[in-house]
Amino acid sequence: SALMPHLINTKLLIAPHHVDENHINEIKTLFNNHKTLCFSEASEINIKDADVLIIDSIGILFHLYQYATITYIGGGFGKNIHNILEAATFGNPILFGPNYHKFQEAHDLIALQGAYCIHNKTELIQKTTELFSNNELLNKTSNICKTYVTNHIGATQMIFNRIQC
Repeated sequence: SALMPHLINTKLLIAPHHVDENHINEIKTLFNNHKTLCFSEASEINIKDADVLIIDSIGILFHLYQYATITYIGGGFGKNIHNILEAATFGNPILFGPNYHKFQEAHDLIALQGAYCIHNKTELIQKTTELFSNNELLNKTSNICKTYVTNHIGATQMIFNRIQC
């Protein structure tokens, strides 16, 4: 909720790992000063007024990245980050917590400046504010992510071919 005042005219889309009713209600409580809406209740009319859209369905996140400008990937303050390549496919600059070391694509995108490791709420606010207030940086970061994914298309097949040799 502390992030919202810094992002005027910005809407948050939250896709929690657990979508049970109790967890969804906990998320709504975090944003009690803002209009929240669950995806399952969304319509073309009421979605326009929502500040926070909570995805309470499984299996649709990949399709939603196309509507994002910046993506924060969860898990980085727990065991490990979740999949970042889906967000990168759509050119979303990516933010995540410090537990990313098992993922080469995270290392690569940080080195290329398409992704950023953040360590606390202050860094999250600073980086999102920087990206939203600097179109040149936002576009550059977006292009880095798209190019990274494009350059790695076919990697699975190449690995499979090497294993078969």
